[in-house]
Amino acid sequence: MMKVHFFAAFLLCSVLSYSQNVGIGTSVPAAKLDVKTTSNYVGQFNGTAPMYMGLFESDVYRGYLGSYSGNPEDVDFGTGAGNATGKLHLTIQAVPKVTVNASGQVGIGTTVPSHLLHINGGDLFVQSSSGLIRFGYAGANEWQMATTGAGADLRWYTTPDGGTTITPRHYFSQNGNMGVGGFSGPGVPLGRLDVIGAGTSSSTNTFLLRNSNLDTILRVRDDGRMGIGYNGTSYGRTLNMGGTGINFYTANEVAFGGAVFPTDTSLVIWSNSNSNNYLVLQPSWGNTGVGTYTPNAKFHLNGAMLIGGNAARTAVGYSLSVDGQVISEGFTTLNSTSWPDYVFEKDYTLRPLAELKEFIFANKHLPGIPDAATMEKTGINLGEMTKKLTEKVEELTLYIIELDRKNTELSKELEAVKKNK
Repeated sequence: MMKVHFFAAFLLCSVLSYSQNVGIGTSVPAAKLDVKTTSNYVGQFNGTAPMYMGLFESDVYRGYLGSYSGNPEDVDFGTGAGNATGKLHLTIQAVPKVTVNASGQVGIGTTVPSHLLHINGGDLFVQSSSGLIRFGYAGANEWQMATTGAGADLRWYTTPDGGTTITPRHYFSQNGNMGVGGFSGPGVPLGRLDVIGAGTSSSTNTFLLRNSNLDTILRVRDDGRMGIGYNGTSYGRTLNMGGTGINFYTANEVAFGGAVFPTDTSLVIWSNSNSNNYLVLQPSWGNTGVGTYTPNAKFHLNGAMLIGGNAARTAVGYSLSVDGQVISEGFTTLNSTSWPDYVFEKDYTLRPLAELKEFIFANKHLPGIPDAATMEKTGINLGEMTKKLTEKVEELTLYIIELDRKNTELSKELEAVKKNK
């Protein structure tokens, strides 16, 4: 540092007042050194090496104003090397507005900054001609984030590793829409939340909605496949809802374990506990299948069916159980066994009437017909009972024919007896 001494110049060019003030350009100095001039420069220091004007308090070096030794074009204003705790203030009307502490932290609106830039006050307004604000991290993996305002919209970009290629990340539209992903060029978000993937990799372009336990609540892959409440990453089907969509409403919980998926002609509901438990709707033909994957009728049931509220009335081994009455204008049974026309065959043997009489008096029912106790316990097989009743009617017909034959013969014998008298 070069020392500059001014004392001799002050004696030659100034007026020394009674108050020991020195005036340059004035005869009534109001301070220890009072300089007045009509030119552009009040004073000038000129040297060939860095120069400093020291600031002292009680002979203690506090700060300086001078040129910077590292670059002759730079100007320094700061605290001295021995001032370890002093701060540098930019003050307006005796109130500090900008403060720099010994750690290099800058405070705006505060004299005790706690970060490299600490702003305390009203709104922060940042404006540039390009509308671009850049944030960077100095390190081996340096990256930059940028935001630019296009009109009233706000966009966020990233520039990895300090490069020059920017990648769109977020878009905040002036109408309140938010975009996530590659909104490049004129692309704008079309909804309150519009998510765009950057490629076709399902692992890197998946939309996730998770709870505080990091459980996946909603997952949408870039190929359109969607899972709700499913933590897996493998999806076999796509959930599509169009028009009015699908509406489930209940006051309690609705639980389903399995799959709902469409085919070319059907809507299939399937249980993962049993691969044979199907509910199939075929809108093209109007068929509905329960327990079958290929319904062949308007309602095709593979299994047993119960009508009514008493499950205890379900009969084992029967396809249809009805707890209540049934009314119909017609009812047709199709027997898989032969119809009793065999009664009219020549080799069919009728039970003698005396034997039939003995059986009826002993058992209180016809041969081949269940008794009352059995019918009350197991019910009546209409097809089988109709077959048995037809058999008895046909046997009765044969009995009548035989009786008629015998009556005819007796009548002839009686007529012959009468003629011989």
